[in-house]
Amino acid sequence: MQAIGVRPRPGPARPSSPAPPPRVDRLRAFLETPELLDDATRVLSRHADRLGGAFYYYFGGVKKVLIATDPEIFRHIFKDNYENYFKSDIQIRRMGEFLGQGMLTSHGAPWRRKRRIIQHAFDADRLAAMADDMEATLARSLTGLEDRIAKGPVEVGAEMMRMTFAMVTQSMFSTRLPDDEIKQISDGIVAIQAFMVRQIVQPYLRPWFAVNGQLRKHQRIRAAGDEILVRQIRARRADGRRCRDLLGILLEASESEDGVPMSDRQVLIESMQILVAGHETSSNALTWILYLLSRNPESLRAARDECRAVLGDRPLRPGDLARLPVTTSIIDEALRLYPPFWMIDRMARKADRVGAVSIPAGSTVIAFIHGAQHAPDQWSAPESFKPERFIEEGRALRTGFRHLPFGAGPRRCIGANYAMMQMVMILNAVLRRYHFVLADHPPVRAQPMIVQRPRDGVWMHFEKRC
Repeated sequence: MQAIGVRPRPGPARPSSPAPPPRVDRLRAFLETPELLDDATRVLSRHADRLGGAFYYYFGGVKKVLIATDPEIFRHIFKDNYENYFKSDIQIRRMGEFLGQGMLTSHGAPWRRKRRIIQHAFDADRLAAMADDMEATLARSLTGLEDRIAKGPVEVGAEMMRMTFAMVTQSMFSTRLPDDEIKQISDGIVAIQAFMVRQIVQPYLRPWFAVNGQLRKHQRIRAAGDEILVRQIRARRADGRRCRDLLGILLEASESEDGVPMSDRQVLIESMQILVAGHETSSNALTWILYLLSRNPESLRAARDECRAVLGDRPLRPGDLARLPVTTSIIDEALRLYPPFWMIDRMARKADRVGAVSIPAGSTVIAFIHGAQHAPDQWSAPESFKPERFIEEGRALRTGFRHLPFGAGPRRCIGANYAMMQMVMILNAVLRRYHFVLADHPPVRAQPMIVQRPRDGVWMHFEKRC
């Protein structure tokens, strides 16, 4: 019993455990589901503004995830301790259900092996070799655009998709797929991505999707796209051509350390996963770039003048990108405002800690890229289009884990350099040939699905420049 008037002697200080991140109530998260399906970036940004750089959320009131916008958390999970963070159930199970087990849906040694093989398709010498075919494919796409702009306003996203997807399939298979086959694969990817989003945001409906036929319907869509690629694979094996495109690299690679060649099925999986990963990224980025330039004529003039001064009438080559700082800064700023991949998910294999944030084993961590790239404590005037910031601060902004449109660390997008070359190539061609203005359509809004695209499209009038 303590004596009256005698103070207890202080014991040894106990280490204070960090307070867990704040959380959004389950019921509130469940009631927000319709709004989350409408625009997840709006909902999560609202909570990030209120709760800070890390907080818990429950998708559909069921699936608990840690939402992060803190650059130090990004650095930790993508680089410093990346081996502890696998792609989460959202990608491995939901994507694997439709795309099989390829580079995008594997980890550890199998992932590293696949990554080393596929990386050869995007080496600097390969990018240089691809440039002529990319320019030729673009020229054919522009001919089709000419016919459509003569009839009135066009939807920019659809036009950019035609251009980018035709270029990607040419680069991957060294052949031009028929337009109807390109459209079938493209439409199938869009439909499956929308279905995957519903499974993520409303996980309680998954059993119902299996019962009501939605799962089988989307599996049939996938199978139809697969058949188109299977014909390309079998045709290449039959004719014996040796090409250094992605298909040729896969056909010559072994599936494992024992030297057994990849099966047609595995070549299909890897090919389709690359198509899916690159499907809407460049096209949506270009759509947002043209939208922003139409609203910022000074930046439009600056990009047009730079491209004319550096390139004139000659085609773009990879080495030209470093000589186009204004154009690339416009692309970087558009990717900041409208990152195609607005979030990236990971799962902690073992318990971990980043600063004051404790991450239990098995936790799903959502790197909320859109939120980080709009955070007022990280960016001046975050909602404004200011491409000059990437000229003034350049390297600091691109390497500080604040600007991650292509991800970061060892799993950074394997086709990032290809995508940048493709975007500059198309942007140069459009700026050189056309004036463009927004058409009188509903205001442009973002629609974050797997990729952040414009809701209802971006409609523009194009006029040929003299």
